[in-house]
Amino acid sequence: MTMYFKFFKNAFASNFEYKFDAIFRGLVQVIEIVVQISVWTALYYFNNNSGISKDNIDLKVMIYYVIISAGISILVNNNVINIIDKKIRTGEISSDLIKPINFQAYMFSIATADNIYNFIFRFIPVLLIFIPFYGIYIPSIKTAIIFLISLINGVLISFLLAYILGLVGFWYLSIWHLERIYMR
Repeated sequence: MTMYFKFFKNAFASNFEYKFDAIFRGLVQVIEIVVQISVWTALYYFNNNSGISKDNIDLKVMIYYVIISAGISILVNNNVINIIDKKIRTGEISSDLIKPINFQAYMFSIATADNIYNFIFRFIPVLLIFIPFYGIYIPSIKTAIIFLISLINGVLISFLLAYILGLVGFWYLSIWHLERIYMR
């Protein structure tokens, strides 16, 4: 277990080499959220002026949804398919497979490190920017527990699907197109 934690630490530390990338991705995340909030605000304004019912869903709830879904997408998305594809094309996978480690656990530790890094340096700043404007919605304990269980299951399922599609690379020359299909 400590070996996989070392893989986790190395993958997390390697993300610090590209600080500008993290800053740029954080800015892009803020812009995406602002655009989505603007679209929802325009839709709600149109609905209020046209007399169309909005089914008792408040604009503030939709804004919380936009912000939370951005955080979920950061945690669920991973780069496993591209990593495995690169390892197969370069032949690096052969040295990984002869090591006395579980390759799936190794890839999971790398994906987890990337996701936690992205969550800390992309989503937490987004929260700090938007909390003063929209406040914090605190759900009930029951809702929070169900959400966390669902989120953990979603992260695991997303990793396993990406891992399986990455392993398809053993039979095909390139699998970048599978990653494009999977992420959309």
